Amino acid sequence: MVKREKVLIIDDDPIVKESTADWLKTAGYDVITHDNAMGSSRIILRDRPQYVLVDVMMPGMSGDELVKMLQQHVIVNDPNIKFILYSSRDKLLLENHVRKANAVGAIQKTRNRDDFLAEFQALTNKAG
Repeated sequence: MVKREKVLIIDDDPIVKESTADWLKTAGYDVITHDNAMGSSRIILRDRPQYVLVDVMMPGMSGDELVKMLQQHVIVNDPNIKFILYSSRDKLLLENHVRKANAVGAIQKTRNRDDFLAEFQALTNKAG
């Protein structure tokens, strides 16, 4: 049996988080969700996802700050974990966040499942 890749979604918007989780599940991923920066390192250490999809605009700590912090965490700093930013922000602003966080890329939030999955697949193939 082939082991399915895991994706951790960190997003404070429950509707976006659940719809994104559903899209990824139907595409064959195992999905874990979390609603804020607090406790995310514990989840990463416990579940060892291959991909972490992080909302940029969250209360308390922005997604790019969270990714940067997680990558500096000695135990979480695993080259097999790929961080992807996720936001409704403008594409150029997102690219700045990607550079700041040293993420593999960013996806603009959309209501279109096929567009999201195509972008996610492109980033995860590039990251692999």
